[in-house]
Amino acid sequence: MLPDCLSAEGEQRCRRLLAGATARLRARPAAAAVLVPLCSVRGVPALLYTLRSSRLAGRHKGDVSFPGGKCDPADRDVVHTALRETQEELGMAVPEEQVWGVLRPVHDREKATVVPVLAGVGPVDPQSLRPNPEEVDEVFALPLAHLLQEQNQGPDCLLGPSTTPSVMPVGPVWVDPRPPVTPVRSAPQPQLDPEPEGDSDDSTALGTLEFTLLFDTDNSTLHCTAHRAKGLKPPASGSMDTFVKANLLPGASKASQLRTRTVRGTRGPVWEETLTYHGFTLQDARRKTLRLCVCEDPWLRRRRRVPPLGELRVPLRKLVPNRARSFDVCLERRRLTKRPKSLDTARGMSLYEQEVEAELASEERGRVLLSLCYSSQRGGLLVGVLRCAHLAPMDANGYSDPFVRLFLHPNTGRKSKYKTSVRKKTLNPEFNEEFFYAGPREELAQKTLLVSVWDYDLGTADDFIGGVQLSSRAGGERQQHWRECLGHSDRRLELWHPLDGAPLQLSD
Repeated sequence: MLPDCLSAEGEQRCRRLLAGATARLRARPAAAAVLVPLCSVRGVPALLYTLRSSRLAGRHKGDVSFPGGKCDPADRDVVHTALRETQEELGMAVPEEQVWGVLRPVHDREKATVVPVLAGVGPVDPQSLRPNPEEVDEVFALPLAHLLQEQNQGPDCLLGPSTTPSVMPVGPVWVDPRPPVTPVRSAPQPQLDPEPEGDSDDSTALGTLEFTLLFDTDNSTLHCTAHRAKGLKPPASGSMDTFVKANLLPGASKASQLRTRTVRGTRGPVWEETLTYHGFTLQDARRKTLRLCVCEDPWLRRRRRVPPLGELRVPLRKLVPNRARSFDVCLERRRLTKRPKSLDTARGMSLYEQEVEAELASEERGRVLLSLCYSSQRGGLLVGVLRCAHLAPMDANGYSDPFVRLFLHPNTGRKSKYKTSVRKKTLNPEFNEEFFYAGPREELAQKTLLVSVWDYDLGTADDFIGGVQLSSRAGGERQQHWRECLGHSDRRLELWHPLDGAPLQLSD
């Protein structure tokens, strides 16, 4: 593979040394993985490094590192993570057969497990690579002979591209043998010792969470079954009374917040509880992310608020509709990052800044599930207000007291206005109330049904949350729902409709 640099015997010896660790570590959960690219540059054995982009948000911008990143739930194992991230960052496709083995895991500054994957990538010209500028500013190589010298194994041995070049003939970035002037934080150097110490490689320091996701397109629901957690790190309070909290992002935090029951007194709690999101559509699956947090129950310890023990995020676009998928993922600490200039800049990162979430959540007002049925026996339209989901919070406590108003326009003297009962302190109310509008189908087809959701306020004007208009002149699914209902008698049609934040307006 590296004919003039490393012999085939040397490669096979490395593979044999790493075989045991690779079999043990490859499928174990980890927070991230990096590729350690062993290459040759002009016939000199070297390691390939990256200088992370200065445009990245967070603490890692400008770091010297190996190509790699966070493990994605869709990745088969840490080897797949390292190869995928290398392809995304450097445009370098490394075949899996060029992987020599998995090295001993290391921990980053947040104590998350990072697994190095050693691969022989062959002859490389760093200047010919075209890295992703959103993630990598520079690609460079350092000779193994240089790295094996004791004076070059400290934390300040790697310098940025501003370093004055020396006579070292490797890569577009050169190593200055003089004392460093502008040191760049270096990535943890993996050790070739395949044997771990104790159980440090078993999982991240925070533990792992096992869960299953199912997107049921027939019923527009997302089911999240929390199975169990393993190896949870005890909090400072010493309490191990835990539950799982789920949120859909972007969106108002409490609008999509669900939680399991609390399991007490164990680092390996078993919940086996399913949390269900109603009104979950294909559009949601394409753009939303599920956040799962393992939390300490503050009420059992008479504490008002405590940070989560760990969390993880799953991009829901990776789910296959109507097919359950199981996960066993490492928990991470919740980290605040500076707001990126664009979501593309934040690719591969977790966004935890509440400002970003609040801005994106402001675009959503919620949705309502309506049923329509023209009854030939009663000679009129039955409108069912079944439930709402992910409503915008209007009260100071982060909730709303929602109810729904119906108005059939234009008014011809018959009863045209209805409203449901009020549901207290909820953003996902269930109504299951039905209302009747008399009239022939031909007459109803010329009318417009206005459905508006309000927050009830005692002593003051009610707050408008959002609304939707159904008519033969409306567009998209609103028009289709209305026409199909009036085109077929005694046929009940249910459909979720997103709410508009602008007040509803009609002209006679």
